[in-house]
Amino acid sequence: MAGQVYLVRVVFSLMSVLLVAVNDASCLQQAGAHGFLILAGLLYPHLGHLFLGRFDADLRHGHVLFLLDGFFTGAVIGALEFAWLPSSVLFVICLFNWMIVGGIPLTGSGLALLVAGALLTGSLPATLASIPSGCPASLWSAAALFATYFLIVAQVIHRLIGTLQRQQTLLQANSDAADAARSRAEQALLSAFPRSVARQLETTGKHPPERLPSADLLLIELDGFASPPGDLGALQQSWQECDAILTRHGIELIKTCGGRAIALGRDPSGLAALVDAAQEILSHFSDHGGQPGSEHVQPRRVLIHRGAVTLGLVQPERLNLDLTGPGIEALLALAMQTKDLAPEGLIVSPAALRHLRDTTDFQPFPAEADTPLFHFARIASTR
Repeated sequence: MAGQVYLVRVVFSLMSVLLVAVNDASCLQQAGAHGFLILAGLLYPHLGHLFLGRFDADLRHGHVLFLLDGFFTGAVIGALEFAWLPSSVLFVICLFNWMIVGGIPLTGSGLALLVAGALLTGSLPATLASIPSGCPASLWSAAALFATYFLIVAQVIHRLIGTLQRQQTLLQANSDAADAARSRAEQALLSAFPRSVARQLETTGKHPPERLPSADLLLIELDGFASPPGDLGALQQSWQECDAILTRHGIELIKTCGGRAIALGRDPSGLAALVDAAQEILSHFSDHGGQPGSEHVQPRRVLIHRGAVTLGLVQPERLNLDLTGPGIEALLALAMQTKDLAPEGLIVSPAALRHLRDTTDFQPFPAEADTPLFHFARIASTR
């Protein structure tokens, strides 16, 4: 932008100097009568650009050059003896620049300096009738100046508009790319949460702790993986298939830890949905675990319990979702107590069994105990 303004100023000063020289030679018959003004017009654009060209035209220091334009223009108008047509051309050009660059403050200051410059080299006419129209040479020079200047300005404005349009297109493309990236990031973030939590985060931007006094809990254990696993592919494949089954039964997978996963029942049918999902998972892994090339291994078991829990973000800054409370502690304790007693199958705690309608497939353990530790059901393969 500074280079464009510098070019326009050089053209304007050269045309103004030419106008003064033509007026001195043809109209006043005194060639070189305003030699100092001509020299100043040739030098000031370059000196001004050298010392002030680094300042933006919209800044206060950048306005100094436009004020010098006004002072120089006023001096030229005075040298032309206020001839109305050449003076009008010069005045309109300066007024146009002041209005575009600085508005009212720059226009007022520029007019004051223009009058000061005019009084420096000439005298104000007594009446409007005494203002000369100018000789033909100065009139033609002024017309040429007007046409040349505004043709150059039109080209500069055209190029600047083209540059602005390209920048706008680039900014819009960058904005669209940023919006798309942000949308993908949000979707990826939300996909890491259970559906109910993701929906609340998407609509409200937060997830207050959810207290569930009678939550239906499910613990899946996939034993048999190498510890530590050399390849996570088997875990990934197993949890993907478990999650798909759980989702069909309205159950949300909350957290995995190695070969263990904790899920929360959300289906209106309650514990029956957890039992159906557990039976499907165990049957599926029993059917496909032993096939050649399968990534699944056995044994497997699923534990079901009902108890009080709180679902929430334990580390909000890391979006770490977790289930806490006595219900989870009881479920994990049941898993430890039954680790060697029931290695494979479906295990239901007494607290959960009380809320099941169909308990025919479950056997108490120990069988003779008045208060069984748990109820157990083996799942037959469907192959």
